[in-house]
Amino acid sequence: MAMTLDDYLFENRNRAYGAYDLRHSYGKFAFRATIIGVSLFSAGLFTPVLMGMIKPAEKSYKLTVLPKPTPIEAPEEAKDIPLPEPPPQQEAPVLNTYQTLPPEIVPNEDVPEDVFIATQDQLKQHQAGQQTILDGVDLPTAIELSDGKGPKKEDIVEVKPTEKDDLPIVNVEIHPEYPGGADAMAKFLRDNLRYPPQAQQAGIAGKVYLSFVVDKDGSISSVEIQKGIGFGCDEEAMRVLRKMPRWKPGRQQNMAVKCRFNLPIAFQLE
Repeated sequence: MAMTLDDYLFENRNRAYGAYDLRHSYGKFAFRATIIGVSLFSAGLFTPVLMGMIKPAEKSYKLTVLPKPTPIEAPEEAKDIPLPEPPPQQEAPVLNTYQTLPPEIVPNEDVPEDVFIATQDQLKQHQAGQQTILDGVDLPTAIELSDGKGPKKEDIVEVKPTEKDDLPIVNVEIHPEYPGGADAMAKFLRDNLRYPPQAQQAGIAGKVYLSFVVDKDGSISSVEIQKGIGFGCDEEAMRVLRKMPRWKPGRQQNMAVKCRFNLPIAFQLE
């Protein structure tokens, strides 16, 4: 009989101690344990498959609850709603206006007597328009006179110009002009203006600003110095201005008017 590894290990040793018997029967027990483990694993793995093949699958049902039907009511017939009445149309207020005519140059005998030209103060109160519409307080009004027996007579109440209407106007349609224009006025100043000696000695140069009124006939009046440079230049500028000939007057609505004009006169050293 051939000797095993255990026989060589336990040669000349006490084999009745128990270790020899355990090592000698270890292979048998290990083989049995492996067989049992594999059997249990296989049984656990294939048991659900076998149960599914034996027992038929249960059918599942889904319960759906339908809502209770609601009766649909027929819609009510639309009632005719009365439309509100539109508000009454209000007439636009009539604005007071003065008739303004385009400027037209005609002889005096061809000017109609019933043509009225509004003043600056009247145009400030009312607007300009194609016809004159007033409330009877701005123009001469016809007053009905009656002696109680015969037919009514008409008389015109004359409105005399006041001092306010005779004041000079600043802004006019056509400004006053020196006869011959700006070139003629420059020549007049070169011929008549004298440089004051005291201004030449002091080396004074600059502009003297004058303000004056050009009347309806073109004459110059109310000369004032707005800004001067002194040393006799202011007085010389006023002297030359008063020496000028009559100007062309300013015009408003094709009529000569009194207006104020500003003029600078320069003094330059050569």
